[in-house]
Amino acid sequence: MMKSGVRKRILGWLLSSAMVKKIAPRLIESIKEKRVIEEFRAGRVGAAAAATSGCDAEAFLSHLGARRMVTRAMRVRVARALEAYGPLCAQWRAHIMRCEQVFWEAPADAPAPHAERESLHHARRRLSNACQRPVAQFDFLLRRPRLVPPVKFCVPSPDKLREEFRDEIARPELLFTAPAAMPAVSISHVLSAAPRTKEYLIRFPSPSRFAGDMVYARVVEPEEPLPDAPTLIYCGPFGMAYDQLTNWPEEKYLARPLAQQGFRIVMMEAPWHGRRTPAGYSSGEYFLAASPGGCIAFLSAQVQEISVVAGWLRKRWNCPVAVAGMSLGGMAVQQMTAWCHTWPAELRPDAVLVCASGFYPERILANSSLSRGLGISRELARAGWKANDFEALGRLFQPGAQPCIEPGRIITVFGRYDKIVPYAYGREMAGAWAVPAENIVVWDTGHIGVLIDMVRTPQGISIIKRALALARDSSSSLAVPR
Repeated sequence: MMKSGVRKRILGWLLSSAMVKKIAPRLIESIKEKRVIEEFRAGRVGAAAAATSGCDAEAFLSHLGARRMVTRAMRVRVARALEAYGPLCAQWRAHIMRCEQVFWEAPADAPAPHAERESLHHARRRLSNACQRPVAQFDFLLRRPRLVPPVKFCVPSPDKLREEFRDEIARPELLFTAPAAMPAVSISHVLSAAPRTKEYLIRFPSPSRFAGDMVYARVVEPEEPLPDAPTLIYCGPFGMAYDQLTNWPEEKYLARPLAQQGFRIVMMEAPWHGRRTPAGYSSGEYFLAASPGGCIAFLSAQVQEISVVAGWLRKRWNCPVAVAGMSLGGMAVQQMTAWCHTWPAELRPDAVLVCASGFYPERILANSSLSRGLGISRELARAGWKANDFEALGRLFQPGAQPCIEPGRIITVFGRYDKIVPYAYGREMAGAWAVPAENIVVWDTGHIGVLIDMVRTPQGISIIKRALALARDSSSSLAVPR
């Protein structure tokens, strides 16, 4: 028999070999992509259960889109699961209403006791997590992948979309201009606090004609922030549920540690995500369901909403502002970087960080590995979409060839083995925008690996801090009268 020490040396050699180093990131990425798809299936079940709470099994299965494939015995199990889910959903909705009263409606000088606020905040998150990912009640459905679709599609035809965006096709800048009148920004009472930090929400009516809802963002800042503390506006990746779930890595690994070091972090909730999720959908699902129009509308809305947050920060603190975007958030930040010359000078960021993103959002939407796994390619074909239809709308997807921010204040991070946003698309963007070589970071990982490493590792946090330093040191930081 082979001795243990020899086996360990052989295993170590294999794991350190060039072939394994090349294959392992791709294998790990494939596993992670499958997990994302499973999470969307769980979210689809949760959305259907919440939308049909108090109804019968037939209503639930119809909303889920699985009606014809379910046996009579399974219908009985669905009815029992709905009975167990109903009281939980009612509790969740009651906590949402109570949070509205405690965090938004209570007088500024008479908030509820801190312990009550913190307890309510965490209880709502636990209930939200249980209702939006109801694995305990519906695990028997989730064990049948073909039964539960990850997305309930409503893809528009090419003709319908061309008509809807007729003016924008002629003038793409209409999608990305800052609002002429800035909406008022409201501030909640403090939610909770980690050591040396405080956290609260802001909200304002979305200026976008595509959203028509309230925009929310979590602010995490030092307990006693300096007036000019560098601030990061963070736009997360596709599918994030933020504090609607109990596990939010950006909160734990990014925002709180940076706030403890003197920085302010504003984590935006994207259109159709988190609190902004439309009824009957899971977080981020509507972006896919209504695409490619959903993609155009998303990019437009998030860019305009970034301008509102930037204006609020400059007016309130006159601080340096960096904007970071991850994956889908990065595509929105790309558009902002290309079109913010149309904004008033005081709204423009001082530095930009774009991660796991690149040119050709329309190709990524139609052809990426994750898109195929979620069924988007098939649904686009069913709705009559062809390559030339995307080409006709290309100006709405593609950011401008030149950035409106000095290239030395742009940092990019790419994954060499990214199959969701191909590495070549990102390098083409960085090349076209003349981003300096020292500002182009390439990791030997895939798309999801970049997103995880940016938040959870020291090298990722150091890149974010470098973007904040660029914002602080930028000679173009503008003083804004208070």
